[in-house]
Amino acid sequence: MSETKQDTTGAIERAIDALCDTPTLLLLEGAWLGVKRFDEFQQKTGLMKAMVSSRLKKMVEIGVLYKSAYCQKPPRYEYLFTEMGLDLFPVAMMMLDWEQTWSDQEGRIQVSLSHSVCKAGNVKPVCSCAECNTEVRIQDVEHIIHAESGAAIGGYSKRRRQAGLDRKSTVLFDEISEIFGDRWLSLLIRAAFLGSKRYDTFLEMTGISSNILVSRLNLGIEKGLFVKRAYQSNPERFEYLLTEKTYALYPILLFLVKWGDCWFGESAKNSVELVHKACSEKLAPQISCSHCGKEMTVFNTSFKVAEPKS
Repeated sequence: MSETKQDTTGAIERAIDALCDTPTLLLLEGAWLGVKRFDEFQQKTGLMKAMVSSRLKKMVEIGVLYKSAYCQKPPRYEYLFTEMGLDLFPVAMMMLDWEQTWSDQEGRIQVSLSHSVCKAGNVKPVCSCAECNTEVRIQDVEHIIHAESGAAIGGYSKRRRQAGLDRKSTVLFDEISEIFGDRWLSLLIRAAFLGSKRYDTFLEMTGISSNILVSRLNLGIEKGLFVKRAYQSNPERFEYLLTEKTYALYPILLFLVKWGDCWFGESAKNSVELVHKACSEKLAPQISCSHCGKEMTVFNTSFKVAEPKS
């Protein structure tokens, strides 16, 4: 039974399983800020040594990072992005943009982006269609769900919600790491983007156990991601509707889908096909510069960090 479920697991679910874990996201944040060494990762994230070690090891095994020796005796290593890791650039940019738009920035460092193509500074990353170069919004995308999508998450690790972490050093992905760091909440948001509104459809589309489903729906309401609305009074039944705050998360999932398709696509079935209604083409999202409209990549984008004012 587990083997059958493994065969139907989609690329996006594998991407979520690989990345959607709070400590992993905090370590990736550090890597984007230039952290390379074990002690620096621990200092930046506030995570326990054992957790830093296990998550770095996992990212090396997946292929997101690789180890490079900088000292032979005793052996010491730096953790650097592979091509697979650099390909997460659009995900990181959309997470950064969401965090700076929707989270409280008081006492937080500020990051400004510059685009070398147009020489402009303080630009914003825009999720756009590579085919027609227009901004992509969820209402502009047709989601064609294939039959196997309902069994998507079977066979993947069931993580407990990460709680009690020392988050004092988190400077960029603070709320994002809480949302996408909980893979069950991530899967609920994905199901909602695909049209799920009610308890039974969430249960069917995700395969989450009923007690976890209830706790994550309540967590989503607490964080302002879902609004609970009664659609039936006797017996009482509710719908869980997305907020504007949640719709703004859509580009992050789009780029997780793209990353999963690229790096897990051959060994994972893609349960959802995305079509951009504006051009009627299969959606290929890219990051565009808010100033010139040209593509932003890890090679033509730089960022400047400003420490918070004391």
